[in-house]
Amino acid sequence: RQSEDFVFENIMNLIRKKYNDSKTKEGFVEPVHWIILKAIMVLQYLQELNIISNNKNYKFMEPDNIQKNERSFNLERFNEFVKENKSFLDSDIKVGIFAVGVLVRFLFDIQQANLHNTPFEGKLRGYKLNPELLMNIYTEALDKIQKYQSFYAYQELRDIISKYFVVNWADLKGLSNNELSFYFVAGLELGKEFKRDKEN
Repeated sequence: RQSEDFVFENIMNLIRKKYNDSKTKEGFVEPVHWIILKAIMVLQYLQELNIISNNKNYKFMEPDNIQKNERSFNLERFNEFVKENKSFLDSDIKVGIFAVGVLVRFLFDIQQANLHNTPFEGKLRGYKLNPELLMNIYTEALDKIQKYQSFYAYQELRDIISKYFVVNWADLKGLSNNELSFYFVAGLELGKEFKRDKEN
């Protein structure tokens, strides 16, 4: 557990630095998206070396009660991504946190289209998250999306969050703040992958 805390602390320190640099520095700054992809590879490598552990027995069970009628969220691509990355997304709560990040990415896209900026970004506190702040981010993002679009916007994604995040809320205590911040930022940065092609 100590090794994992150390790894996630260092990954999040780098992500926060790149995020802050992107807001304050001129010129090229390595995108956080790239850092996330490299971090996933590092985590998989450390798991192969048994330096950090993962739940090899985790089985991602696709929600079977979701009506597949969503036009903008690509449920099939999301499910496929989770299955392909089960060494990285190796528990229900991690899938749930990741999905909350995806939802916030969708909110950013809505705000960018309507306001030409993303004021909700200020709620993320420089990616220094904890369980209570993460739940607040989720509920406020949901509220904002409903105001911009409708109560039923992104219903499939919301069903996933309910099943994997809200129901498993108590499991957040088993993750460090850096670890839950990482899974959230991973969803935020990779969220565009789960939009229907016509929206990308």
